[in-house]
Amino acid sequence: MSFSDTTIWSLPSIRDILDNAKADNEYVLLMTASDISPIKERLKKTIGREKLKRVIINFGHRTSTDYYEDIHLVSSVDIYIVGNRSLPSHDAVNIECVDSIQCYLEKFKGKKLPQRITCVFEDLDTYEAFKTSEIFQKVTKGLGIEFVPYNFYTGWVKHVFINQYHKGRENNKEVSIAYPSVFGDGITSDDERHVHLVFVGFSFFSVAFALEAAKVLHFPNFKNGKHRIRITFIDINADKEKDEFITRNRHFFEIQAYRSFCRLTQGYFVSIGQISG
Repeated sequence: MSFSDTTIWSLPSIRDILDNAKADNEYVLLMTASDISPIKERLKKTIGREKLKRVIINFGHRTSTDYYEDIHLVSSVDIYIVGNRSLPSHDAVNIECVDSIQCYLEKFKGKKLPQRITCVFEDLDTYEAFKTSEIFQKVTKGLGIEFVPYNFYTGWVKHVFINQYHKGRENNKEVSIAYPSVFGDGITSDDERHVHLVFVGFSFFSVAFALEAAKVLHFPNFKNGKHRIRITFIDINADKEKDEFITRNRHFFEIQAYRSFCRLTQGYFVSIGQISG
């Protein structure tokens, strides 16, 4: 697969890859264990017949090195490991795929190898653990290949908080979807207001949004912590979820106050950040 500029904000579509290709002889190769015919029909509707001529679809299992020779994996520029996000084993299979690719490319060490591997992780913690693994070291340091993690929720939240819009397609036309600002018309240095984000339920979505908000949403009226952002989770199992959340993200809680409390009629709350009011 060929694509010159990889971004972790969003995975490039096949149309994006072909539009950004530097030459007409660059192709996108898809390997799938699913029936190829429906995939080809779907692509025909979304990218058109002309672009489809530059898409090659091969049957194969992404964790099996037996199929890598057929798709000329070593000659690719970028490798995208996507998988089916709805399956519980998604992250584990993707890591197994990275391991298989590393073992296969090891045979070609010293020759021109793919520039980068972009891998989709459904769970943010999977990548944090993967960074400490031997496989990660072998890919990045041993083979010198850039490793780019991608998480759907993290990519989405950056569009919401920073871009405040997302480009999509509707009826085969490009459309721009505007997201409302989480800080209204802006917060000035003498503003008495603060941002309070409330998430109903602990999920991959809410945790990713909360963590990104804690990293990027800082405002000029921060005075001795009085107007810092406040993040609240409401969940019937928050008393159990909060312990796991705090353990996984202890670097936040070592420097930031929080509180949790239960109201029988309203559920269980966990608030991080400004704790007054």
